[in-house]
Amino acid sequence: MHFLLGMFFLSLQLNLPHLAFMPLWLGYVFARHPLWQSLLLGVLFYQVYSFYSLASFWTLSLLPLLILSLLSLLENNLALPPSFRTGFYEALSLIVFRLTWFLPTVLQGNMPRGWMAYLIGDGILLLGFLVFFPALGRSLKWKLRQKRQKKTYWNLEKLKMKH
Repeated sequence: MHFLLGMFFLSLQLNLPHLAFMPLWLGYVFARHPLWQSLLLGVLFYQVYSFYSLASFWTLSLLPLLILSLLSLLENNLALPPSFRTGFYEALSLIVFRLTWFLPTVLQGNMPRGWMAYLIGDGILLLGFLVFFPALGRSLKWKLRQKRQKKTYWNLEKLKMKH
C-alpha cells in the first residue's frame, strides 16, 4: 500500500497520469473509506486541472469524477458484496481515467498510440464487471427480504405483548 501511494505521488511529480497501476489503485481507494475518497478527488482534480486546459478539465473530468463519488456514496449505503465492489470500481475508474486521458487528444484530431489495445482491454474489463451484476441483484433482494422479515417479527412481538 505504501509503495503504491509513493508511486502515485511520484507519477504526479513526473506528470505521467497514464501509468498502468494508477486506475487499479484508484478503484481500490474509491471502494474504501470516505476520507480517502475525498482526498483522492482533490488530488485528481488538481492533477487533471494542471495537465489539461481549463475547458477540458470542466467538460471531461469533473462530471465523471462526480459520478464516481456519487456511486461510491451509493455503494456505502447499499453495502454491496465485496466481489462486486472491487470489480465495479476497478473497471469504472479505469474507463473514466482513460476518457480523461484520451478525449482531449481525440478532440484535437490525434489518435493516441495503442488506442485499439486500450479499447480491447477496457472491453474485457467491462465484460468482467457485467459478470458481477447478478451478485448485486441477489444482494439487494436479500437485503430487502431481511428488512421485511425484521418488520414482521417486530409486529408479531408487539401483538403478543398486547394479548
